[in-house]
Amino acid sequence: MVANTLRRRAAVAALALFCAGFLSTCDFLTSDIFPSWFSYVDARVDLKSAIVDFVTPSNQLNGIDVEYIRTLSGRDLVVILFMGSANRRLLLLDPGDMHLLASLEDSVDFTPFIAAGSDGNLAVGRRSIDPSSYTSIAGASTGVNGSRQWLLRTGPASDQFLIGFDGDPNWLVQRYKYSSAWIFSGSQTGTDWSPLPANYWSLLDAETSITGSGATFLFEYYGGANTVGYVSFFTSTASIDTGTLSFFTSSDDVTGPFRLDEHRAWITSGGPVAYVRGDRSTDRLVRYKFGTGDPTAVPIEYAVELDSIPVDDNDDLTVLSFDASGTWWFVFDRRTGYLYKLRTWWK
Repeated sequence: MVANTLRRRAAVAALALFCAGFLSTCDFLTSDIFPSWFSYVDARVDLKSAIVDFVTPSNQLNGIDVEYIRTLSGRDLVVILFMGSANRRLLLLDPGDMHLLASLEDSVDFTPFIAAGSDGNLAVGRRSIDPSSYTSIAGASTGVNGSRQWLLRTGPASDQFLIGFDGDPNWLVQRYKYSSAWIFSGSQTGTDWSPLPANYWSLLDAETSITGSGATFLFEYYGGANTVGYVSFFTSTASIDTGTLSFFTSSDDVTGPFRLDEHRAWITSGGPVAYVRGDRSTDRLVRYKFGTGDPTAVPIEYAVELDSIPVDDNDDLTVLSFDASGTWWFVFDRRTGYLYKLRTWWK
């Protein structure tokens, strides 16, 4: 009996040592092998087979766009667009476990203009898609040019603006006005950058505010020694319907300048997030505080950094997007074919 008791105690002690060693090994793996962002993963989906099915000798994959869309009809979707050299394919995923809901028939009408329309549908390029039945009807037409574009709404079932950008040598923000039923009623392109330089700009993102009636623009200025970003906010989306829009003297709030690299930055309700290349350190995703920074101050006042996370963004791993609510972001791993949905680090 005493011998059996001693053996049981020895077994328990050995098991405890093994578990301690195992947990230590897991800590080592987490800290040294898995990237820091991996702890924020909420769900993932394997896109390898979908990509293989899409690609043909005459239709090579040129890019993947991913957006988390909260439609005004109350349906959330993860939208994936395969951009091919000859055609495009749209996949709609459940935002919870990322399972496939629908794969729409390939169409060149699909473009990287992906948004929640004021009619409650999902807008993708020239199509307006019912978020429940996945049937599509004609959507925007005038102004859709195949490049990345955005939608700013004045409210549910109200007017909306297709936003584009005409770059070098014009640097103009394009505003195409539509009704909620996608009836076109005119456009404006007048753009005033004062008191900042009048050229070397690009538009990286545009979002309707969380109130559903404001407009936020995220710009990149690349004419100086370093590339910097600015956010311009208008309390009323309707106020952008003017001949010449002054983005820094007429807006209700300006954020910036702030550091960004590789033309990568996104608008979130918690502040703009930018990709910042580490000069001699790890690359980071940095979140900045809205309403901070002053480009006219001497010396220039830069936007306040709220927090950041290290990330290895390279040819194999790419940060694709952040959703406007600041809840989710997406990373694609080309090596494995996995698309990851992650929680943001500040929520």
